[in-house]
Amino acid sequence: MELDYEAFIEGRLQVDGRMQFNGRTRLTKLEDAKNIAKYSFHCHRSVTYLDLSLQEYSVYKKRFPNERKFYHKYVCTDQGLQKCLQPLREYEKTILLQNFHLDISKEREPASGNVEYSTVNQNRIYDCETVYEVIPEKYIYEYYLTRYIEKALEKNTEKLSIIKLCLKFLKNKDFQTFFIKPGNKRRFIPLIIKYCSDFELLVNVLKMISFDIWIIYDSEPDQLEFFLYRVHALKEGRKALEKDMIYMGYANSMKKSVEILLKYQNCPKFSRRSYQYALRNLISKRRRFDSAELMHLVKPTENKFQGILTFLAFKEKSDAAFQHLRLLWRSLPMCFITLNEFKYMFGPMLDPEEIIEIYNFYTDIIEQHAPSCQPRMLKHYCRLKIRNLLYEQERLHDGIDELGLPLDLQLYLKLKK
Repeated sequence: MELDYEAFIEGRLQVDGRMQFNGRTRLTKLEDAKNIAKYSFHCHRSVTYLDLSLQEYSVYKKRFPNERKFYHKYVCTDQGLQKCLQPLREYEKTILLQNFHLDISKEREPASGNVEYSTVNQNRIYDCETVYEVIPEKYIYEYYLTRYIEKALEKNTEKLSIIKLCLKFLKNKDFQTFFIKPGNKRRFIPLIIKYCSDFELLVNVLKMISFDIWIIYDSEPDQLEFFLYRVHALKEGRKALEKDMIYMGYANSMKKSVEILLKYQNCPKFSRRSYQYALRNLISKRRRFDSAELMHLVKPTENKFQGILTFLAFKEKSDAAFQHLRLLWRSLPMCFITLNEFKYMFGPMLDPEEIIEIYNFYTDIIEQHAPSCQPRMLKHYCRLKIRNLLYEQERLHDGIDELGLPLDLQLYLKLKK
């Protein structure tokens, strides 16, 4: 496996140097290796490059003996460094990039062969400055690191070995920080799906990428189906779906993902986190609310959560929102929400006519008029019990088809009717 690492790193590092200038600190960008080459490097790895640079510097100093600003293309030795930092030699201070020891000798060797034209332009003389702090620009590093991985996968036939190498990187805390960013997942996950057929390796990927966060915020339906099927084949599905991802999906408008999740999870799990997200969406829909109108909604309950989801779907006014909320309701054991409960939830903030419209919308969703708090039908509780048993055995996604039931009962268990 050939990984052209030097081609990746050379000329593609961007750093910020915080420089002291006239008693003030300012920020300057060193955008690439050529720009960095203007400055001196302390303790450089390449002895050859160090010798060439010192030779070039000595020739330049002889040609311009009265020029005090001579830091361009100069590499300090330890002794030279101490000299340059002495207070009495103010104009001979050398710019230091001590945190980065880059070997760019390939770029410098041709220049050193022709000192006449490679030395600093006399018309462009800069004041000497000292770098006090060097800060890597993470975004440029992340971009080229991602490109590097993509090119490695394109050029090498052994895709699996590169994916395993990336997983080793993921064990490093810094690399995990890079990888969990949505943009980087969008690039990397399709490569895993395309080239990786090792189910256990896929499970390791899910552990590394914070699976629940990826599902809620950044997953594509086909990618989610791909991972869930393989995770359940290894009997790891319950661990992967132990959190409140279905309700979080509704709260974040990831309804297509919710439909897939309900194939593998028996019912949603309520949480304070999902309730807060839904309440935030409610406030964003009606910015006229004041704090007094929302006080009774501060304490989270599942009934209030269902009411807020109904309000959001009602405002969306789309058939997809209606159907997905109906699918959710079919997976829940909770009782019907009454009109009085809707009035309690939305009375301080909505007109009575609008509350009745929302309630009528809700009764269409649940396919039943509920004037009072009524339990669900026995048939529905049987459905939930069967789904729960299949879920515990991690067979919910494929076990219904193997029960030998009539088609209408199969559809009922799959929440499709």
